[in-house]
Amino acid sequence: MAEVEYKGIKVGGSKLLLIIPLAGTIIGFLWGGFEAYNRYLLMEKKINNFVSPDLSHIENHMLMVEGELAVISEQFNNLKEADLLVNEVIREQVNSIKASVANVSASVHDSKIELREDLTSIESTMDKQEQRMKDDLAAVETTVEEQETRLKDDVAAIEALMDATELRVDEKLDSVKTSMDQQEDRIELDIDDVETSIDAQSLDVKSTLSQVEKDMAEQEQRNRQNIKDVRGVINAFEIRMDAKIDRLDTKIETLELNLDNKIKKALLNPLAGN
Repeated sequence: MAEVEYKGIKVGGSKLLLIIPLAGTIIGFLWGGFEAYNRYLLMEKKINNFVSPDLSHIENHMLMVEGELAVISEQFNNLKEADLLVNEVIREQVNSIKASVANVSASVHDSKIELREDLTSIESTMDKQEQRMKDDLAAVETTVEEQETRLKDDVAAIEALMDATELRVDEKLDSVKTSMDQQEDRIELDIDDVETSIDAQSLDVKSTLSQVEKDMAEQEQRNRQNIKDVRGVINAFEIRMDAKIDRLDTKIETLELNLDNKIKKALLNPLAGN
């Protein structure tokens, strides 16, 4: 390891590593002391050059503050007296509450004793009820087992009856199917007969319709001729009626003229006044 020798003193590498930081610390401390001393000298110079300012307005302000402090002190004393009165009232109320709490504690103690007695009675009653419920439950379980046994027997009987019924139903279904097949055959034969009858009746109907159409055409022709004859008769009747109406109108006009002449003659007669 490297060593440094100075005036007969040898310093090894490991010691040198300790001395270098220590030397740096000492140098830094000396530099800090120099800076502090320099700042002290500057501050001393500023203090020597300092001129005391006018503090009269500050003194006036302090007098005003002292007056306000006196008022505040008086209010504080009043508050202390009010606080004493409040504390006294609170103390009295606390004593009253303590007395009430003592009474309540006594009542609660008595209630606890009564509650314990009631709980003991209730527990005894509940034990009796529980024993009765156990007995009833055992009886119910026995009844249920008996009912279950009877139900199993009934189910077995019902299943046997259902099997027998199913066999009978199958037999009836086979019989009904056979009967339906026979009915279907007969229905098909009946349908063939009906179709044959319908075809024959259709021919008869067609023939009848042809004759009806022919008769209707002849009747229509006769109706047209009859209508024509009726119209001729009506026209002749209208002509005769018009002629009679004209003659009647002529006679009425002649009668009116005769009546007018007779009325005029009667009015012009000199004897009409008598």
